[in-house]
Amino acid sequence: MSTNISAPLSVVYATDENIALRDPDDFAALSPHHQCLARGTDGVIAAASPWTLTSATVNFATNGVASGNVVVLTLKNVFVASGEAFAVDTVSGNSINLRRLGQATGVGQPP
Repeated sequence: MSTNISAPLSVVYATDENIALRDPDDFAALSPHHQCLARGTDGVIAAASPWTLTSATVNFATNGVASGNVVVLTLKNVFVASGEAFAVDTVSGNSINLRRLGQATGVGQPP
């Protein structure tokens, strides 16, 4: 078994968001569960900050979540069964600011 880990590319040719926009149907297959950077069940979106997802137990920054990553939110009777994808705009510890895929910050319906 090899222990060599590839270093990140110095030039990023496509972000997760680019792939999710280009081929949303295949995005789940191209990003398997074992490559998830962060997962939780205690996420909160406050009415006063409708684009900010905060978790008491998940530190997004420490887990390597970055701008251009994709978050899939799931909640029965709120999102479709497979979830709804949002782009990560900014990350700060246990909070991430989201935006609609391919849109500027604050454009469209917040989650």
